[in-house]
Amino acid sequence: MEVPERTISYIMQLRNKFGNKYHLHLYTSGFFFIGNMELIDKLFDAGLDELRFHPKNISAKPIWEIASLAKEKFPHKQIGFEVPAIPGQEDKLKEL
Repeated sequence: MEVPERTISYIMQLRNKFGNKYHLHLYTSGFFFIGNMELIDKLFDAGLDELRFHPKNISAKPIWEIASLAKEKFPHKQIGFEVPAIPGQEDKLKEL
């Protein structure tokens, strides 16, 4: 995601080569969407099927908010979190 145009181009190339039967998902920390929500639009417009947030900090509220807004805007897309279950972090995981 450090070069969004390249990521978008790769998504389009994969979609063109493999069609709609091929499920494309992207893992991201969500960092690049802070202040740049239109990037999510571009990813889905390019052919992305699923956006999976893997925040570096499970308590990163801005990332939660971005994921929530994305799910509201794209209810037909798969948007979720994937985080490790780290001992001692159970309360934060439940909150998420």
